[in-house]
Amino acid sequence: MDPPKQRHYRQALNPYLSPAAVQRWVPIVDEVVRAALDERIESGTIDFVDDLANVVPAVITLGMLGVPVHRWHMYSEPTHASVYTPPNTPEMAKVREQQMAMFGDLMTEVATIRENPRPGLVDALVRAEIDGQKADDLELMVVLGLLIGGGFDTTTALTAHSLEWLSENPSERERLSRERDTLLNSATEEFLRYFTPAPGDGRTISQDVELVGTRFKEGERVWLSWAMANRDPRIFPEPYKVDLERKGNRHLGFGLGIHRCIGSNLARMVFKRMIVQVLDRMPDYHCDPEGAVHYDTIGVIQGMRKLPATFTPGPRIGPGLGETLDRVQRAIDEQ
Repeated sequence: MDPPKQRHYRQALNPYLSPAAVQRWVPIVDEVVRAALDERIESGTIDFVDDLANVVPAVITLGMLGVPVHRWHMYSEPTHASVYTPPNTPEMAKVREQQMAMFGDLMTEVATIRENPRPGLVDALVRAEIDGQKADDLELMVVLGLLIGGGFDTTTALTAHSLEWLSENPSERERLSRERDTLLNSATEEFLRYFTPAPGDGRTISQDVELVGTRFKEGERVWLSWAMANRDPRIFPEPYKVDLERKGNRHLGFGLGIHRCIGSNLARMVFKRMIVQVLDRMPDYHCDPEGAVHYDTIGVIQGMRKLPATFTPGPRIGPGLGETLDRVQRAIDEQ
């Protein structure tokens, strides 16, 4: 979407996604992470995708939208499957059915929030005026679909790949846990650079142009690869090495310019809260390389479908996920 329309949407959503606004969600994120880990902590086994990285970003995104958080699974499954399922396959037909159910539920929520305002991103979009008019339902669904996709799958992908790498490099995992006060921020940026969950974007050339000696014609398609840029040796020394304390890490993991990811503050926060609790409660976890399933490389998200792991069992420290989501929903409704 081009300005000025694009700018109006971002202005409506920015107050909910600023660093200060995101910080208010930390206690809720911590509770959901704690509950997700409690569900598996006594067993000594976990799938970091199914049991943690799929759960937390979905719950928090729905909470921020203003959609009941108990429905996270209805939204999570088609959002992830639509990314890793190749188009024009029999499996995609089932995904489309799940997407229709998800968007049907979302349409109901939009209608309800129009009649009875409920704070959140949906309400912000419903009330936003662009050139004196409010968005129709189709445009709202497209914008909300972007927020859901960006909120769910990218953070899941970053978390899964990072946990897998830390399992493969246990000395670095111990170092990150030990030196987290000084290392967690730079490690987060390095994982964003190295794994680049959203590897690039396709764009259409709008007019004939020459860039760095290459001619592009109007109507041609071009692939902007953030992942390739993040491995540029002129910018990143030893680009194929993960350096947890890399300095001056100006990566393009969130894109660039006016279309840079609006949820970058949220993604960083949710990722860090998940990683820290895993380091604290499952410090000796070991991922099973035979059971790990990575997305097919189809150019949308570099993610994982499965990441099973084992660890030394520990005690639960709070209620399970269902009860916790009840408490989280009450907190969202009241606060």
